[in-house]
Amino acid sequence: DGKSAQIHHEVSHFVYHQQQWFFLDPTVDMQVTMKQPCICGSGKKFKQCCAQFL
Repeated sequence: DGKSAQIHHEVSHFVYHQQQWFFLDPTVDMQVTMKQPCICGSGKKFKQCCAQFL
């Protein structure tokens, strides 16, 4: 409101892969299955890679 201080709390998920950080945005509606290639581009199956961070 611009008249008083506000507090914002957030839980975010990040994945570190090949010296890069990737943000996993839970607000984006993605149809990700455990058997598809991982969304981070590692070449592994999603369940063996970034699924552990969700």
